[in-house]
Amino acid sequence: HQLEAARTAGADTLRLFEELDDPRGQGQAENLLGLIAKRTGDFEQARQHLQAALAHFRNAADHRSLSIARINLGTVEYDDENGDLIESNRQLQEGLAGARENGDDRGAAEALNNLGVLAHKQMQLAEAWKWYQEALGLQRKLRNSYGATLALTNLGEIAELKGDHTLAARLFVAAQSLFNLIGSPYEHYAADKLRHVVAGLEPPDGKERLRDIPLDEIIEW
Repeated sequence: HQLEAARTAGADTLRLFEELDDPRGQGQAENLLGLIAKRTGDFEQARQHLQAALAHFRNAADHRSLSIARINLGTVEYDDENGDLIESNRQLQEGLAGARENGDDRGAAEALNNLGVLAHKQMQLAEAWKWYQEALGLQRKLRNSYGATLALTNLGEIAELKGDHTLAARLFVAAQSLFNLIGSPYEHYAADKLRHVVAGLEPPDGKERLRDIPLDEIIEW
């Protein structure tokens, strides 16, 4: 119901910006409609809206928004099980380059995280680790607690896939603690991941020992 209301509002906004002949506004409305379509699983519609957004942002010479739309388009390709992963990588890389050129650290961090997700989906674990670690560094620079904690969780998942349960447990402990501090429901996800990897730790009291380590030290480690 909320998504339908958002879609209606987005379509109404798009018509208003078309009447005003405002390409930047049209791009923002198309970008929003693309994200709504992606959320509902209508990937073809999402592509059409986001491609339209790219054209409008180019017309408006709005390079920062152009990079954001590229990043969104890249996520559509990897979320769609029939998507083009080569195209996903191209759009994310171009989005990252554009964000860096425009000094948009938040956009760059988003692109880095999504490049990590793309590599993660393809089980390119070393590549995913590199992207997630770079995203973590940028999120810490931005002092974005949520973004940094998400990166820690992603790194924990890669460590778990690589079979390093001790490292994964350290990362999930840090993520759970930070999600708790910022009041995020993702704390439960991190806690579940932690329980799973702790089961593989020797000796069994590994979790207690990890919890004794100061949080800052865990994050630095």
